[in-house]
Amino acid sequence: LARKAFKAVAPKNATETTTAVYITGLPFNATTTEVAKTFSRCGIIRRDDKTGEPKVRIYHDELGLPKGDGIVIFLKRPSVDLAVDLMHNTPLRPSDLSPIMTVQPAQFTDKGNTSNSRGKRSQRKKQLQKQLKQLGWDGDDEEMPLYLISAVIENLFDPKEIQNLGAAKKKTIIEDVKTEAGRGGPIL
Repeated sequence: LARKAFKAVAPKNATETTTAVYITGLPFNATTTEVAKTFSRCGIIRRDDKTGEPKVRIYHDELGLPKGDGIVIFLKRPSVDLAVDLMHNTPLRPSDLSPIMTVQPAQFTDKGNTSNSRGKRSQRKKQLQKQLKQLGWDGDDEEMPLYLISAVIENLFDPKEIQNLGAAKKKTIIEDVKTEAGRGGPIL
């Protein structure tokens, strides 16, 4: 009988696999809803199975006052990279004098092994798979040919406004949209 050879795989760094971002520089009056809405531009935020709310946490001190930092947990790792690229060194509220946020992949420390930690990890993994299945996002899109992947941009402009523009202005708008969309990847 032939034996199968198994390759040893080096464990990945925790920050390379995390689906959470750690944020500092949040306004003290920021809400989890506001943070979730802002960071949802970067990807799908995991939902708590019990409450159905987005997994966003704003940390508080021992007096119960917000500390100005928190975490957002996404469904997929690419959302973390996008959040760091788009949101790092920007304010939560661009329209006012909000502090500048720092956004980085979250690093979690092991607080010690508990006898039930393996069961909880397995349960969390099953819950995540259930959420991914409900959303129809099972990772197959990462291997799909580019011509099969589409993005829909809604509410870019009011159709009534564009009807009154001349051909040259319409062409300029189309070129601007193509240029900006091209930053996210190739346009076919």
